[in-house]
Amino acid sequence: MSSSSPSPFHHQLTPIESFSVSSDWLSRELSRAQSSLEQVQTALAQRRGRHYSQDDHQGDNADDSSHHDRNDDAFSSPRDRILKLQSLSNQIDCLSIAAGYIDALKKSSNDSSSSSDPIAPYSLQHLVNLESELGILLQSYNGSEDHIGAADADADASSCSSREFQYIQEEIRKRQNHIQRHIRARAVLTLRKVFQKFAYPSSNAMEYILSQMNRTTKSDQHDNDDESSDVHASFQTLKRIDVQLLAKELARPLVQRVQHHFLKSETVPKDKILKVPHLLFAYLRQVLPYMAPIVMELECEVYFYRMVHDVIQHVMFQRGFYEKISGANIVTLTNLIQDILKYDDYTSKLVRRECWADMPTLVDRLICHNSKLLDGWIRMERTFAISALDRTACKKDGCDAIVSTAEVFYSLVHSHRCKMSFFKQVPKCKIQFFQQVILGSCMHYLNLLHRRATALRSAMDKSTIYDLSVNSAQWIILIQCTEQAAETLQEQDDGIDENERSGNKNIQQQLFSLSESFQKFSVAMVEECAQRLVDLLMERSTFSSFLMTAGHLLSHGSGGGVSFDGMEDVCMILSVWSDDAADDSEERLAIKDGILEKVCRFIQEQLLEIVFDESLFMVADGCKNFSEVVFGLLRVLNGRRQRDCGKLDNVCAFMSQVEKFREPLYVLLGKESHQELDYLELEEDGTLYSELENMLQGKGFSCMNVEDAISLVNRIRK
Repeated sequence: MSSSSPSPFHHQLTPIESFSVSSDWLSRELSRAQSSLEQVQTALAQRRGRHYSQDDHQGDNADDSSHHDRNDDAFSSPRDRILKLQSLSNQIDCLSIAAGYIDALKKSSNDSSSSSDPIAPYSLQHLVNLESELGILLQSYNGSEDHIGAADADADASSCSSREFQYIQEEIRKRQNHIQRHIRARAVLTLRKVFQKFAYPSSNAMEYILSQMNRTTKSDQHDNDDESSDVHASFQTLKRIDVQLLAKELARPLVQRVQHHFLKSETVPKDKILKVPHLLFAYLRQVLPYMAPIVMELECEVYFYRMVHDVIQHVMFQRGFYEKISGANIVTLTNLIQDILKYDDYTSKLVRRECWADMPTLVDRLICHNSKLLDGWIRMERTFAISALDRTACKKDGCDAIVSTAEVFYSLVHSHRCKMSFFKQVPKCKIQFFQQVILGSCMHYLNLLHRRATALRSAMDKSTIYDLSVNSAQWIILIQCTEQAAETLQEQDDGIDENERSGNKNIQQQLFSLSESFQKFSVAMVEECAQRLVDLLMERSTFSSFLMTAGHLLSHGSGGGVSFDGMEDVCMILSVWSDDAADDSEERLAIKDGILEKVCRFIQEQLLEIVFDESLFMVADGCKNFSEVVFGLLRVLNGRRQRDCGKLDNVCAFMSQVEKFREPLYVLLGKESHQELDYLELEEDGTLYSELENMLQGKGFSCMNVEDAISLVNRIRK
């Protein structure tokens, strides 16, 4: 078939000037299409007959042209066969889509003429059904266009079939687009009629519209009149084919009311222009509750609120608000920004969580594009945050000041992060707000903590036993507040999705880095507090005297060194830190444990260094007195909680009852009582070493090793 003349089997639909579909027209079109389909099938049958006839007479004589054709068929190249297969595939697709098109028209025609179905022949629901059937048909053949025309341009059969397929497909698409335009017009008129009838937006309109949208079954749709059926079809179809138009129609009554009250009428006089935003937002908060459920149900929040923001910006521009605001004072600017933030926060609760990331905000629309508003807002936020922290820190003293300042900081961080979430479409403004407001307030609070820690360190150096408890409580609370500040900065916002979180990756990394700074400062304060407590024990108590005389006590027994009764000041200092207050939380107890663990480690290192001095030979009486002093210190240090002084406790227990282990130990090793034990010799004998190790474990000395036990037995005399 040439490219200039249409195929004799090509079916062309009768063009119509207007959408006046009737049963007679459908019958005529169906008859013509079926006739064309029968002609194509007849031609294909004849072609197959000729092919079989040629196969049956391959051995007979024929003319030269027929013989040449048979040779071409028999020895055709693979490329020719592929082209023939592609041509056949295109013809099948063409026939299939044409049959589907006729079936869709027939099905729609049967539905419209069925007496048992109440859908009117030209109702909106009928058009929706027809458009849906055509859409399904086109969708099922979307992949066909990929392989149509893949054959070589010289293959006439393939090209003709492709053109036929494309013609039918384009005809279906045009028909669907025409129906969609008609549906849009019918749906818009239906919705406007309903909006006017029920005075939308209002509570009555909201209840009626929601009830119509929730009708999901055909029985529900057929129980009411045609108008109700059209309302349901209008919402559902516009939601599917043109959600932006649906959002525009939902916002249209609101836009008209806003224009009437704030532009056309004298509701707000000219001398009150600066109050326009406040009044406009107050009006929207009264109306939006009757619209938000409908918008949310139809899932068109993004387009709807974008149109609402357009009318807000239009009203402020038309009333000359931007010219007035350029010379306004700081109070007016603050009120405007607060109104915008409150509105964005209010609308964020009226939308689905999954669409919040794409929601437009008034902060982007009104503040980010006005450098004066943006710079003034950032400056006010930073100034307020710093002044609030300073004012709270200076207003109270002691623990109350630390806790109150921390609570102010937590609330500021939460507030700043909420406000920062309203920056959606202008990333540079978001980064500017973060760096100048959030980072600025965090660094200022960290400086306040450092100053407070420095003051506590100086106060601890000058403190007495009587005011040490106050100082220790402030240390613990200060460390707790610092750790909580680090946790607050690491918190993830559950109100944003993964896309928005990935966009905030740089900001989140800086928050984590800042959180690590707070955490490191907390660790440094624990170290500093423990060191100050050790200095207090060494410089202002009898603990240093005990360390200097402990060797004499161990080597000479009673009458040498400091007894436990003479260490009351040490016990008082340790009891201040070890006693648990009734209002101590788990976090504070953990901080206190961390400090006392370091103090306990220091005491253990100092005392074990004396005990395991190989040049020191001890007596049993001295070991007993030494152990009594150590046990007393550990009781005071532990309080009601167990500290990590296991080895010191094991060593003192072993020293106080070393005679009970001496004889079994010598028997096990096969030594005389006057002989000195050799650790290296014992270590070479793996069996004896294991038996001695098991004996220590069985007696409860799990923190001691064999070398420690041998050293003590050799140096302790009766």
